[in-house]
Amino acid sequence: MGYSTKNAESIVNDAAKGTYAIPELQRDFVWSTRQVLNFADSLSQDFPVGSILTWKSTTYQHGDDKNEPMTKSWLIDGQQRTTALCTLFGKRPDWWGDGWQDHLTKFDVRLDIGAEDVSFVIRHSLNSKRYIPLRTILSTEGFNSLAKQLIDGGSAFTADVDKVADRLQMVATNLKRSELPVVEVDDHVGLEEIAEIFRRLNSTGTRPPQSDIYLGVVASKNPGWVNQNFRKFRDELEDGGFDIEPAFLFRAFATIGSGKSRFKDIPADFWSPVDQNKWNATRKALQSVCEGIRQYGIINSGLALSLNGLVAGAIYRDQFPDVSFGPFFAWMLCAIQGGFFSGPTETRLDRVIGAIQGSDSQSEAFSNLYRLLDLAPDTEEHFKPVHFKETSSNRNSLERLMVYLIAFRNDAQDWHSPGYFIRAAANGPYHPEWHHIFPRKWLRGKVPGIKPELIDNVANMAIISSEANKKIAASEPQKYVADLKLDSSGLLDQQAVPNPTFTFKNETQYLKDYEDWLDLRAEWLAKEANEYLGWLRSGK
Repeated sequence: MGYSTKNAESIVNDAAKGTYAIPELQRDFVWSTRQVLNFADSLSQDFPVGSILTWKSTTYQHGDDKNEPMTKSWLIDGQQRTTALCTLFGKRPDWWGDGWQDHLTKFDVRLDIGAEDVSFVIRHSLNSKRYIPLRTILSTEGFNSLAKQLIDGGSAFTADVDKVADRLQMVATNLKRSELPVVEVDDHVGLEEIAEIFRRLNSTGTRPPQSDIYLGVVASKNPGWVNQNFRKFRDELEDGGFDIEPAFLFRAFATIGSGKSRFKDIPADFWSPVDQNKWNATRKALQSVCEGIRQYGIINSGLALSLNGLVAGAIYRDQFPDVSFGPFFAWMLCAIQGGFFSGPTETRLDRVIGAIQGSDSQSEAFSNLYRLLDLAPDTEEHFKPVHFKETSSNRNSLERLMVYLIAFRNDAQDWHSPGYFIRAAANGPYHPEWHHIFPRKWLRGKVPGIKPELIDNVANMAIISSEANKKIAASEPQKYVADLKLDSSGLLDQQAVPNPTFTFKNETQYLKDYEDWLDLRAEWLAKEANEYLGWLRSGK
């Protein structure tokens, strides 16, 4: 491992001539114009701007050309800074594809030559001669001529040619000679050590997860595979509503393919070359998981609550491909409710792998899985009324999801247009919204001192269309229930909603009646939720 410093101009020249390689997995340039502007200002004042981590390897290929000489260094950490440097100098890095001129137009950092002090801006006016492109200054050799042009144009801060030339030369010199720490790792350092260096490196950039480093190895040892297989499948999942982050998708592949969730425990030969059969098994398992939960109403990853749960589901599906997915979905809901997936990813998945792959049958697997949760597989009262007395402000809470799943299973129809079912949300014109059964505004008007958590309570929520929501607005519950004939048509029962039949007497009595109604709704929801788990476990 070597430690050195390189000036900005050398780094830009290396990037332009192809000394550095960027694996397929690397994200595009994501810095904002403000970040690039601040970066230029920091360089000019010799402030620290972070370091660059490279991996010089003679054994791993870079790019798509298998015949390319192995002389490049893999730019692990510092792509954003290096690209920003190239942008300031106006030199296209070797790894950049199309659109470089458009990129330069967007990130056109300029020196305000009319300001008393050194000041940079992003170009504001096409006609202003006051703002000089930084890349023009950095590519200029003699500054007197440029200084005279600026003075003649009336845009310089002074009429003194020498002072303007000195300003231009100082800016160019400061940026070109700015030193950045460079850490170069060679083949003698293993992947795990590289990952650890990467995590500990004090960097001002945005660090991708550890899995990206390993995915980079797959990209470098299997040119073209990431784009042709990995990204293509991720796009297919996204088109189907499941936007699964690369880290989770890659972990699913590593786990199913090798039986290990910790990257450091996976043999090096697993990555070279990629076993297409194991990749296809991962694809099949994840597609099956998405299809499995979609039939219960989880139509996109936003409703899934736990991407680690989807990875665990893929492990299960790979082991038991031809059985109902309902029993595992029931376990997944229990695991989420118990916070199982909130711990360290590797630890949790290791335990799931042990429970599933170490079982000879589905029933044995579930016994082991529920043992991880300290639950019996046939627990009948997993959900308690208190679970549905929580605030509903957390849109990603399991309790809100359960209200939706119950309505989905009961073929709940809309309160304004009964012909539309909740389940039509997957591909139809019906778009459900959360609705306060006792409207927020109406409650506050009747009980001015009511606590917000009593209003925004899971037990006070139902799912209806935006049209129904607008029609109900702040109406008295008993009135809109009667007007829309919700009770007589059974629409309340479909979402486990007790009929709010009591009428307003006084503030104190109404608050008590409302709290009693919340208790009744919570008890009903808990009963329905436990019955729902039992239905899933039956495999129907």
